[in-house]
Amino acid sequence: MKESRVVTKRVWRRAACAGAVLAACLGLVVPGTYAESCTTQALMTTADRDALAATGRSFALMVQAGNAAGLRAQTIPQYAQSFQGIAEAMSATAPKLAGASFLVESVYLLDASDLKPNSDGSLPMAQFFCALNNSAADTSFTIPNLPAGRYGLAMVHSTGVAAPWQMTFVLQQLNGAWKLAGFIPKPLTSAGHDGVWYWKQARDYAKKGERWNAWFYYQVARSLLVPVDFVGSTNLDKLHSESQAVLPDEMQDGVSAAHPLLLKGSNETYTITSLGTDDALGGLDLVIHVTAADVSDPVAARAHNLKVMQAMLTAHPELKEAFHGLWVFADAPGSTPFGIELPMAQIPQ
Repeated sequence: MKESRVVTKRVWRRAACAGAVLAACLGLVVPGTYAESCTTQALMTTADRDALAATGRSFALMVQAGNAAGLRAQTIPQYAQSFQGIAEAMSATAPKLAGASFLVESVYLLDASDLKPNSDGSLPMAQFFCALNNSAADTSFTIPNLPAGRYGLAMVHSTGVAAPWQMTFVLQQLNGAWKLAGFIPKPLTSAGHDGVWYWKQARDYAKKGERWNAWFYYQVARSLLVPVDFVGSTNLDKLHSESQAVLPDEMQDGVSAAHPLLLKGSNETYTITSLGTDDALGGLDLVIHVTAADVSDPVAARAHNLKVMQAMLTAHPELKEAFHGLWVFADAPGSTPFGIELPMAQIPQ
């Protein structure tokens, strides 16, 4: 039998957003309520489109080569002075790009040249509505605290590799040249599948009434399909609506330390403070964080985590179909979380 993997630190695969001037939230803009303009690549001038695409491709090659000095030289002054965040994101992303070629998937031109400060002098919320050519669909960007200026987005995909990544470069035009104002890298697949695949699977689980499986697959789909957190679109609105329709009753207020999920076991009730997914070990695992009084004894901590796994599968047997296995992390005050991962077939029933 394959042994469980015992860890003291959770392995995460997240999009990193380093030094982004567009550090913002998801939003949808109603046409006619904004002064800023958005131009998609189909409608912008050839000169603008080529300049944005060339800049994105150039920056992608710098990230692949680990050329932090070169990228820093092309960064707007306020982030060039505090470049550590971008450098760390570059360092983490470069190994994912080994041997890859690059395709500029899309570019956007965001013109806020006429943006005015608020009456109190604070920077305003910039809203960009991007109508797609010959389509009822749209894309929008909502960006708080944005100085007046001309901005661009270049979304670059790595190709020719088993696990492709996307890099979104936030650009600001200074003295006629496009400079880096933000860097957001993220994977385009999880456990070997893309966001569209997870969306389709989520719909299938929803049809079968398997709300837990559907909900988590919708969340994976969203994480892979949303390029940056401050974008909204017709398709993303549809994805959100579908996911909300299957949200399990016990998760209506979210799952957190403030709103824990109580999981009944055979002899005790476990306090779940976090639920998520992870594919660091190859397959898609459900990740569970549970409170514990003490994790100093690894034998006792492992037994505790196994009981949590058993309780979860007893309460939601459908999870066996959708997930490779379970991670359980026991969080005790003043201690490093104690975690184990087991494939479904190795979890005692």
